[in-house]
Amino acid sequence: MKSIEALASELIAAPKPLLCLDTCVFLDVITAGNRGGVDLIEVTRRLSDILVNTPDRLRLIVTSLVVWEWLQRREEVRNELEKWLRKTDDQIPEIHRSWERLGRPLATLRPS
Repeated sequence: MKSIEALASELIAAPKPLLCLDTCVFLDVITAGNRGGVDLIEVTRRLSDILVNTPDRLRLIVTSLVVWEWLQRREEVRNELEKWLRKTDDQIPEIHRSWERLGRPLATLRPS
C-alpha cells in the first residue's frame, strides 16, 4: 500500500477526481434486489464501465478497513441474498398462477 505522502505527490502531479469507496457500497450493490435498490445496479454498471474503459479518468480509493469489513460481512450478506432468491423463486409460480386466474396470463414463459 502506498503512503499518504506518495499518493498526495501523485495527485499534485496529475490531479483527477477521487472516489472513496465504503464497504456499504459493495454490500448495497449485492443486496440491491432484495432491499429495493435496483437503480443502484445501473449506476454501478455505468461507473464500472467508466473505470474499465477510461481508467485514468479518476482515482479509486479503497482503504484496508473496507477490505476488513467486507471479509467480516460477506457471509452474512451472501446468506441474506440466497434466502431472498429462494423466496423469490418460490413466489414466481404463484404470481403466474394469480394472473392466470384473473384471465390475464403474463406474457413471459411460465416457470415450471
